[in-house]
Amino acid sequence: MRAPRFKAAMEMDSPTATETISSAVRSIVTESEELCRALVRECFLLYTALLDFVISCLVGGWDCSYKSRVRGRQEQALEKRRFWAMQRESSLNSLITVGSCGSSDDCDSDSISEESSSSVYSSPRCAPNILRLPTYPLVHMDVMGSVGRGTLDDMQLVVELSVSWVFKSIKKGNICVPRKLSLPCPAGWEPVQTAADVIKVSGYPLEVHKVCTRDGYIITMHRIPRPASKKATFFLHGMLDSSICWVAGGVTSSPAFEAYNQGYDVWLGNSRNTPPREHVNPEMQSGLEYWKFTINELGEVDVKAFVEHIDAVKRKELGRRQSILRPASESNHQRNNSGKTFRKSQNLNFGLEESDQGYSLSAVGHSLGCASILIHVISSLRKGKLHGFDRLVLLAPAGFHRHLPPMAFFSNYFLKPLAWCMINVFRLPGFGVQMPSGLLRLLAFKFLHDFKRVPALGEIARRFMEVWTCDGSAWNKAACAPHYSNPYTPGISLHTGLHMVQWFHTGKFEMYDYGSRWGNLVHYGRTTPLNVSDEYHRIDVPVDFMSGKSDGVISHKDVQIHFQEAKKRGVDCRYWEFNHSHLDFSMCMKTEVLDAMMACLKRKT
Repeated sequence: MRAPRFKAAMEMDSPTATETISSAVRSIVTESEELCRALVRECFLLYTALLDFVISCLVGGWDCSYKSRVRGRQEQALEKRRFWAMQRESSLNSLITVGSCGSSDDCDSDSISEESSSSVYSSPRCAPNILRLPTYPLVHMDVMGSVGRGTLDDMQLVVELSVSWVFKSIKKGNICVPRKLSLPCPAGWEPVQTAADVIKVSGYPLEVHKVCTRDGYIITMHRIPRPASKKATFFLHGMLDSSICWVAGGVTSSPAFEAYNQGYDVWLGNSRNTPPREHVNPEMQSGLEYWKFTINELGEVDVKAFVEHIDAVKRKELGRRQSILRPASESNHQRNNSGKTFRKSQNLNFGLEESDQGYSLSAVGHSLGCASILIHVISSLRKGKLHGFDRLVLLAPAGFHRHLPPMAFFSNYFLKPLAWCMINVFRLPGFGVQMPSGLLRLLAFKFLHDFKRVPALGEIARRFMEVWTCDGSAWNKAACAPHYSNPYTPGISLHTGLHMVQWFHTGKFEMYDYGSRWGNLVHYGRTTPLNVSDEYHRIDVPVDFMSGKSDGVISHKDVQIHFQEAKKRGVDCRYWEFNHSHLDFSMCMKTEVLDAMMACLKRKT
């Protein structure tokens, strides 16, 4: 095929012939490189397809249900194949650099590297001889989408990098081993780790606020600002989650973006369980003392600090001097013969007229975030102070846990004696439950992405979680969200877990039981912990409770108890029930839930 070109070159002058032959050789090498890279891609695609087929046959057999899914999987495979081909073509050709070395002494600068903070890749530089994995999750801006990179993708990329290195070395006429090999992020990707990253890549404005609580915790709050808006909304996530859950659905299905589009000033709160875990005392920040808190502190301290910070910022922006958090006036309430408080009017707005208030603040919570909001509201009103909200939208609220999935069996019956040993025997002030090693978190994150690449593995994982949680949520997709990887994995304190176990055993929505009459007397002025639901008569704003019939984490029966307790105490409340699962109210929010939430925010009192 190449014979005429070589024959013509031999008839030319020596320099011209040498240049022509070199050009032909480079062309052959380039074509061979492309062929080898294409062969690697096809081999890995065939390998994953065979793996998926074998696992499907072993688990479910070759039946009609599997055959019906083949076409969908083939389409997904072809779509992902086109995506990876496009991304690798642009990234490998433009970013992989192997320096031309005249001798082995010059080879120390050869590397393939990236700059982890952006999509701009650094030039070759000296580095030790290691194979370095990325230290951040490689997730496309479509957080809940199918685009990600697991161990199989890393293996494929390593092979392609090796092939490219071999052929580039041949082109340059020397064999130079790179001293550093790093797996680059494909062109056009953004390293997504927090809600701030999602907001930025989605094109929305962003502000990051650091809120310091009265006990010294420094918590990050994200804002999608509308400074001139007189409507503000505060979102608070659930357990083992972060503020990213409110923007994980993209620009069309995320409650935070939808609220902003509807003219709201959006504030996304985080928990002290969520990284970055900061404290004014550096020693406490890195020690077990950091984890010494219960759900009481999440509501009475954290939510209170968030509301006060939002109030200070909004009053400054709107030029208002009067705070909405001034002490509640006794004239705004009346008491009946039983001592219960009820409002004179449905339009009190915390005892302030619209002209004095300047703006309204709504609260939207999910799961444990709802319990924290309710504790803040009740605690503030019991102290004669205003809580700062004009309405509450509670999505699958925690508090009553009389119906729990099988996976909660261990924590409900073994966590309490284990905690007693840790506190009284080992004298631990606190303890945070999370995956301890950053490497383990990274590997777990990548294996979860492998489950998405091999649908049979993903289906096994989903069914396993469905059996243990009795919940049909997309747990396999949620577990691939970037805040479950290194270094942004949420945790949970030991005392928070004990607090939830207490709710299960007592069947009541109570404050934390400190284990002794004296301890409760010091904290509550009574020998037993305060029953929060008994104080629902104090709630002076509209409340909307939402639940899912398929929710196995927070049963719709438990949410109904919240509603019934509030209704019989005269609270202006409504109950919404959907045929959805737990995560369908936050990270994977369904359209009907989103529409209902916005309708609740717009509801006039």
